[in-house]
Amino acid sequence: MSVRVQLFAYLSRFSPTGQEKFELELELEPEATVGWLLSRLKIPSDFEKMVLVNGRQANPSIRLADGDDVFIFPPSAGG
Repeated sequence: MSVRVQLFAYLSRFSPTGQEKFELELELEPEATVGWLLSRLKIPSDFEKMVLVNGRQANPSIRLADGDDVFIFPPSAGG
């Protein structure tokens, strides 16, 4: 299955190119989860990040599906 992944801000250091906004298409195993994807990208589990899958917040146990859009970015603060 294929998913599209976008990394933003300081998380771009985990992209192969190091670009500020990085997008890539990955082929994954059919059983892949968000946690597995984060591990494949070598993003430490204790690193502050937000993950959205198709516009919805996702935890590491969420299973990915073919065609999913995954956005990984630092949490924002404000008020």
